[in-house]
Amino acid sequence: MYFEPHQYDRPINKFTQSELNDLIRELQLTKEKSELLGSWLRKKNMLASGVKFSWYRNREQELRKYYAQEHQLVFCTDICNLLHQLGEREYDPSTWRLFLDSSKRSLKAVLLHNSNVLASIPLAHSTKLSESYETLKLVLEKIKYHEHECQICGDLKVIGLLLGLQRGYTKCPCFLCEWDNRARDKHWETVHWPEKEQLQPGSKNVSNVSLVDCEKILLQPLHIKLGMMKHFVKALDRNSPCFQYICTRFSSLSHAKIRRNI
Repeated sequence: MYFEPHQYDRPINKFTQSELNDLIRELQLTKEKSELLGSWLRKKNMLASGVKFSWYRNREQELRKYYAQEHQLVFCTDICNLLHQLGEREYDPSTWRLFLDSSKRSLKAVLLHNSNVLASIPLAHSTKLSESYETLKLVLEKIKYHEHECQICGDLKVIGLLLGLQRGYTKCPCFLCEWDNRARDKHWETVHWPEKEQLQPGSKNVSNVSLVDCEKILLQPLHIKLGMMKHFVKALDRNSPCFQYICTRFSSLSHAKIRRNI
C-alpha cells in the first residue's frame, strides 16, 4: 500500500532566522550539526530568503572579548557589557544572584536571574581547579565581585567555604547559629540555638576571613528539605511500616545503608 500525499493550495511555511535559531537551541545542536541541519533545509527549500546558518561557525567570536583565561580558569572580565551584548539594556545587580558549585569534572560560577525570565550567564569555569577557599577567592577576584555584590547561592559546603568555615565534620558547622554538631543529646530537645554574632578566624571553627557578607547568602531550599528528610528517616524505627515502605520504593539502596538507617 503506497502513500499518496494530498495536494494543498496554501504555500509552505518556511523557516525564518528566528525560528531556525529557536529550533537549534531546543535541539541543543553543536555548530557542526547546526550547519548540517541548515544545509539540508536549504536543499529542501525549507528556508526563507535571507536566512543564514554559516554564522554558527563563529557565533562565539563576539562574546570572546568579554572573557579571559588565567590560572586554569576561564572567567568574565566585564559583566555589564556582556549583558548589554546579550540584549539586557540595564544591569541591576539586585535582580541577579551568583551561583557557585563544583562537581568531579568542573568548577563553575553562573549568574542567575531572580525571576528566571532571562537565561543564565556563565561567568567562570574550570576543569582543573578544585572546590576550596583559595579557588573561590580567586573566582570572586577575577569576576570582580566587589563591584557588584549581588546575592550568592550554593550548597552548604560552598557557603561554608565562602564564609571561612573549616571543611569536614566540625563541631560548629553552621554560620547562622552556634549549633553543636557533637551534642547529640540536645539535637532533639534544643529548638533555639544562640545566634552566631561574628565570624572571626580562630573561633567556632572559623579558619579564614569571610569572602562575602552573610546578608548576601541565599540558602538552597532543596538542600534544607533533603537534610530534614535525611534526619526524619534516621529517626524512624527500622521495623516500622514507614521505613519498610521507603526501602521498597528505593530498591537500589544497599543493605549497608539500610542497616545504618540512611
